[in-house]
Amino acid sequence: DLFRGEFLADEPYADWVEAERAYLRALAVRAGERAGELLEAMGQEKASLSLYRRLIAIDPSDPYLYDRLAAVLRSMGFEARAREIELRKQALLAGE
Repeated sequence: DLFRGEFLADEPYADWVEAERAYLRALAVRAGERAGELLEAMGQEKASLSLYRRLIAIDPSDPYLYDRLAAVLRSMGFEARAREIELRKQALLAGE
């Protein structure tokens, strides 16, 4: 919840800030991954599912997020949805 969008979003052409944006985005995703893992460990599948979806919206290029999302969906009995997520990940890795 602390990540509320890109750093200095009102400065879209400020090249000097892109490194900081990337750093903050990566920091938010890494913290979110850990929180998702903890939620899973506590049996909070719906909360972890929601979190992984939000994290993918922040960084759609992170294959680990797709793995975790698919695993949670599978644990909830949504095998077909888990396969869809895995196909999205494969397409991402193939550069499609």
